[in-house]
Parts: sequence; C-alpha cells; structure tokens
Amino acid sequence: PISGIEPGHWSAAASVGIEWDDNVVLRGDEVTLPASISNQSDWSVWWSAEARAELFRTENWAGGAIGGYFGNAHFDLHEFNQQTPTASLWLDRKIDDASFVRLQPFFGYTWTDDTRPYLMNVGGVLSYNRNFDEAGAGSLYSSFGYRNYLYGLGKPPVIVNGVDFSKERDRDGTDFRVGYQHAIDVTDTTTLRGGIEYGRYESDGNEYNQESFGAHLGVHQALPWRVGLDVEGLYSYEPYRHASSYPDPPPFVNSVNRRDSYFHLSAQLDRPITDWLSIAAYYGYTHNDSNTPVFDYDRNVIGGYLTVFYGPQ
Repeated sequence: PISGIEPGHWSAAASVGIEWDDNVVLRGDEVTLPASISNQSDWSVWWSAEARAELFRTENWAGGAIGGYFGNAHFDLHEFNQQTPTASLWLDRKIDDASFVRLQPFFGYTWTDDTRPYLMNVGGVLSYNRNFDEAGAGSLYSSFGYRNYLYGLGKPPVIVNGVDFSKERDRDGTDFRVGYQHAIDVTDTTTLRGGIEYGRYESDGNEYNQESFGAHLGVHQALPWRVGLDVEGLYSYEPYRHASSYPDPPPFVNSVNRRDSYFHLSAQLDRPITDWLSIAAYYGYTHNDSNTPVFDYDRNVIGGYLTVFYGPQ
C-alpha cells in the first residue's frame, strides 16, 4: 500500500523510558551556569505515543492522519520538562507501480513544565518516493515550516548604549529544507541508509539566520536472538550570516560570523518480547563545534525504553 497501512486499518505505538543526559542545558565549554540552574546533568522519564490511520483509498489516491504526543519529566531540572502534541495529514498520488508523491502538512505545539507556551511549529513536506527493486528505495523531498517561540525564550532585554539587542535574538522564523535519502538491503539481515540535505533558516532577528549542509549514514543489522542493532551518524556544517551577540551580558566580543559543525552519533539495541511489546537501549553522543563558546558543547544521552504497539509498524 502507498501509505504502508492497509485500507481501513490503523496502527498505534506507545513508549515509556528513562534517560540520563549529561548536558540537559546544552552548556558550552566555557560557560558558567546561572545561579537559578542547579546543575547541567539529570535523569528524566520519557514517554511518547503515536496513532495513524488511512482514511480513504482509490486507484490512484490515498490519504490519512497521524497524531502524536511526546513528554518528559526531569528529576531535578523541572524547568526543562516539555510536552508536545503533534498532528499531520498525508495525501498520496500514485505515479506508477513503483512511485508516488506525498504531501504532508504538520503541526506541533510545545509547552514547558509550568504550562508556559514555548514553541509552535507548522509547515509541510512534499516528497517523491520511488522503489528501485534490488537497488532499494529513495525519497526526494522538500519542506517548509514556520517556528514561533511563544513566550520569548532567548529575547530578554539586552541594552547596550541605549540599543535593545533582544530584537537581534528573536528566533521566530521560517525553515526551508531540501534533500534526498535512500535505503537498500545489502543482505537479508543488513540495511544501509543515507542521505544529504540543505537547509536555510530565516529568523526575525539576525542572531539565528543560518544555512546548513548535512549528510547522514546509518545501518540496521539483525543479530542473533531477534536482537536488532541500529547505528547512525550525522554531520551538518552550519554557517550563520552574522556574528553572535553572545556571551551575555555584554560587551560582546565576537567579531566573526558564527560557524558551527554539528556531529551526532547514535546506537540502539532492540528486541521484541512479545508480538506487541519490545525493549530497547539507546546511546547518543552530540558534539557541536562552534567558534562561539556559548554554543560549543558536548552531550551524552543513555536511555532504556519499553514500547507497546498495534498493527503494522
């Protein structure tokens, strides 16, 4: 089926887990934490749920809906708790027996632990998807979104010689991305995947105007005893079009445009316990190499999760 779900059927999954994060606050290497934040590492409980259903199907068209919810609760750093409901629709148009086009609008809304609105994200993805038989399957896509940071995080008054720099730090803006990703079965137990992507973010303030040039490569390997191993690496070069106004408070010391190199490596082991329950262990390492010290950080996340599911996954 175009959508991956049999007509008239639906699927659902829910996960719960516990994570340890050694840099919840994304503290830069040369940054001193404010007195209001007790530390930078913490444990948290993590949960998510998603349900999807195909709503209609004809010879050449299909459509459906997806609803999701994500949340976490930190043991100590409660100000970093988040709740995020999401929703999207999809509309598929069959091109031939091996390909289809998909339009998928999406919406997400995030608030923090004390119920303060944090972020609204709305947009859509247009993709061309094709099955190349033994050569695998690929997707050429573009996306456009708008992010609205709702309660002004990152926009406090910063007055320097009578000038308010908070406008420079306004992160609201539009996000555009285009890329290609491909997956291929190398053997009966090994699947390789990879892709490239270009992105551009236009923020209302100069601080966050940027481009990104990224690539990712991953492998899924079936192991004995029904264990699955998934490893993925991602790199993104992110040049900004202005020097950063941080550190804070002023005076500002940056004279060159901000440049980041973002690295992320993850590994996950999972195993089904029953037909409807699975267990997983995860490790992720992130290094953001920036010429602006406040954004130069490392992060390690370790987690364990249980997932229950219904229908095709």
